[in-house]
Amino acid sequence: MTITATLYNNTAADAAREPKRRSALPPAVRRIVVVGGGSAGWMTALILARSLIEQGVEITVVESPAVGIIGVGEGSTPWLRGFFDSLGIEESEWMPECHATYKCGITFAGWSTKPGFERYFHPFASMLDNLTMTQFVHNVDARINGTEVYAHPDRFFIASRLAAKHLAPKPAEHFPFDIWHGYHFDSVLLGQYLHKKALQRGVRYLTAHVTHANLDEHGAIASLGTREGPAIAGDLFVDCTGFAGLLITQALKTPFVSFAENLFNDVGPGRFRSPSVSAMAMFTARSSALRMRPRPNCGNTWVCSIRTRRHGT
Repeated sequence: MTITATLYNNTAADAAREPKRRSALPPAVRRIVVVGGGSAGWMTALILARSLIEQGVEITVVESPAVGIIGVGEGSTPWLRGFFDSLGIEESEWMPECHATYKCGITFAGWSTKPGFERYFHPFASMLDNLTMTQFVHNVDARINGTEVYAHPDRFFIASRLAAKHLAPKPAEHFPFDIWHGYHFDSVLLGQYLHKKALQRGVRYLTAHVTHANLDEHGAIASLGTREGPAIAGDLFVDCTGFAGLLITQALKTPFVSFAENLFNDVGPGRFRSPSVSAMAMFTARSSALRMRPRPNCGNTWVCSIRTRRHGT
């Protein structure tokens, strides 16, 4: 078995520059309604808009004036970079507006009590790491089978070295490899930015509090009932209402599958951190094991650093 790192963002960026392919959308679908704003709703709308608006499909985001915004700092994996690349949006445009910083990986502190293994840094793998991936996998396999060899990923992944040296994952133009990375950002500002970009690209916006869905004779959603009065009709509906599950759970009765029995760390208290940030914190997310009575090892705290402050949960 060969294990290699992939680099999605280059593929997405190349695809964004190619002629757009017509989506194989059924002819009957001319109106798509996304229920719920926030990052999920506006990202969905932008992805759909990229290929469907030019085909005459109407895309509308319905956002409730009564549902508040969580408003915490967030961290992403490198796939968010692929999302922006696929839309042709440069980091120099969206990152300043969202107070975003680069993220090389995630530090897990205190998740083990074994001496020498209290901390683990999870790096985001890049194509450059293919040069050392074989050795890393070999050492991990050897250690599992009882051989005393070094198997921490720190020595084998460029992201670990960059974070340790307080360096951003942005190589010089002449460097032959791209370095994959994620981001930290203000989620409220990101939602506002995506909202703005979606409207610029032809997405419609409707402020209304959806109370229920009206089903047709086949059990499919035909329209949405609102507190304001008028129903919202559509041919395809996307549920971005989060845990409320307004369409998926409440209307279509799709059962919620809980992972409570498998989720050992199920507590994440929210808090804001001091605005002072270290260089190391700027390029990593930090997850610290949380031990609370009466249950030990029941949760964890997260710290994500953005340009203006540190957010903790």
